[in-house]
Amino acid sequence: MVKVKKSVLQACHGAILEAADVELERIIANIADINTAPTKKRSMTITVNFVPSNDRKKITMSTTLKSKIEPTAPIETTLFNSQEVDEKTGEIIPILREVMDVLPGQINLTGDIAEPEIIVIGMQSKKEEVNKK
Repeated sequence: MVKVKKSVLQACHGAILEAADVELERIIANIADINTAPTKKRSMTITVNFVPSNDRKKITMSTTLKSKIEPTAPIETTLFNSQEVDEKTGEIIPILREVMDVLPGQINLTGDIAEPEIIVIGMQSKKEEVNKK
């Protein structure tokens, strides 16, 4: 039998090293994401636990990998809370409209008319009716 010195991280047929590569890919993707802070530190922690048996002849090794990445920057918008009356039923439907950089109905340089996205709170059928208006 030939004895070859190996790293403990090569155990499990290389699964630990493979898991480290997966975490590294998450870190690299997070660094490349333009919605995260570019200069903040990211880290990877490899925890290896050893639990010996009562006779100390067997050792169970358990490995956990964790990466600490930067959260994405918050995406914010302003919503205008309003209501519309359903013409058929007379029911009041709560509506949220996104506040835009231009006034609703304003024409831009390409000739398109700016209209805010309408978010209907409630049933899907009501949302489709409001969007048809």
